[in-house]
Amino acid sequence: MKRVLISLAASGLIACATGAETVMPQYPVDAVLSDLAGSWSNQAQYDAAPEDLKRPPAAAHPYDWLDLQYADFYRIEAPALGEHVVYLEWRRDDGEISRQRIWVFHENEDGRPGGMDFFTFRDAAPYAGRGAEPGAFSELSADDLIGYPDGCALQPDRLGDAGLRFTVAPEDCRITTRSGREMGIFAAIDVTPDAIRYSEAGILPDGGYAFLVPGGAAYEFRRVGE
Repeated sequence: MKRVLISLAASGLIACATGAETVMPQYPVDAVLSDLAGSWSNQAQYDAAPEDLKRPPAAAHPYDWLDLQYADFYRIEAPALGEHVVYLEWRRDDGEISRQRIWVFHENEDGRPGGMDFFTFRDAAPYAGRGAEPGAFSELSADDLIGYPDGCALQPDRLGDAGLRFTVAPEDCRITTRSGREMGIFAAIDVTPDAIRYSEAGILPDGGYAFLVPGGAAYEFRRVGE
């Protein structure tokens, strides 16, 4: 089934627009990391979803699915990457790890949040379950990670009175996969003290999706612990 890019905007996944307001100076990067830190789950979203959507992604239904995820976010010390670094580890309902990433946030000279770079691990296994362990990431460097090209940093925008939205548009972030397939990357992350919304997609040159995570509206995470 082919889905076109316009459906991202129609479903609310693309939320940034030109002429957006300036990010609130009173919402610094440290506040973003403080809001992220802790344990989260989309349990409430999953429970409220139609039964026919409660399934993992598969070739037979790549765009119509929602699974249950438990997400832990940790502020870590990784000096080689910067001052504002987050390690995230998601697990499925069976406890198996589904995602490990590094997010690096930047701060502008005037104190406002700048862009956010996201990375995958070349080998994530040594870091599994170690988010809260002191010193576990102290030797982590860019050589241990796989990043994205210039233009792929997520940019911040104001989100109400207490939060930020970080987005990147597929026309700005273009990648070529190891298989040679070209696509644009869309991602949107809303961070507030009480909720995280997360969605991402790979957009092919013909406007169809290479992938869509989750397979519809964004994940809606609610805090379940510190």
